[in-house]
Amino acid sequence: MCFGSPSVPEMPKPQPPPPAPPAPPPMPAPEAPLPPPESTQATGQDVGGVRAAKTKRQASQQAAQGVSGLRIPLGTQTSAPSTTPTSLNIPK
Repeated sequence: MCFGSPSVPEMPKPQPPPPAPPAPPPMPAPEAPLPPPESTQATGQDVGGVRAAKTKRQASQQAAQGVSGLRIPLGTQTSAPSTTPTSLNIPK
């Protein structure tokens, strides 16, 4: 056994913790709530969101047009016709 050994050195003292960060600024006061909406008298054309009813003819024309209004015709050329074919045109 080691009776003649030197004593164990003491542990160094820990450093103090860093100071706490400053507190955040206080929250701003909430805004006052808005007053409830007031109803107003609307005249015939001032009513928002209401459309005049379509006639049966207009409804059937829109339904008949359907997707064909979105299609691009193949035979459309903006310049003068050229001798080389540039599209899928079928000759008459």
